[in-house]
Amino acid sequence: MGKKLNVLVNERTIEVLQQDENTIFAEGKKYDVSHKQIDKSHHSFIINGKSYEVIRTEQRNGKQTILLNGKEIVTEIQDDVSAIMKKFQSSKKENHNYEILSPMPGLIATINITIGESVKPGTKLCVLEAMKMENDIVSQREGMVKEIFVEERTIVEKGIKLMSIG
Repeated sequence: MGKKLNVLVNERTIEVLQQDENTIFAEGKKYDVSHKQIDKSHHSFIINGKSYEVIRTEQRNGKQTILLNGKEIVTEIQDDVSAIMKKFQSSKKENHNYEILSPMPGLIATINITIGESVKPGTKLCVLEAMKMENDIVSQREGMVKEIFVEERTIVEKGIKLMSIG
């Protein structure tokens, strides 16, 4: 029997069974997986013959923000014990702001929201130009924009606070 994991992807939990190093089952489907780590945060995957580039950009409270072929996704991987612990801990509602950090160095091309605006998961917050590509920075949760720390046409480094959502 393989290893069972709960994978949280953008606030949606997917049960994954890792049969062996190269085979996983997710949502009843079989996936053949090949993986190569290119550097500390850059990975290359081939899943059922299709190539995917993954860059880990941020890790906070057990969650990782990754860029999957340029799209920002928040993930968390839990085994059975950590999933049970998280359910108990989540019964206490947290009331704090969520900070949006720059996933890479670049130029803030546009800011698509204003302070006080309500956002939900998937709302485009701003566009970051990096390496001649436009990257949409989207909200991962519902809330209200509390602060915006940058202006359009500002050059930012990786990890710089862009805005906070409460």
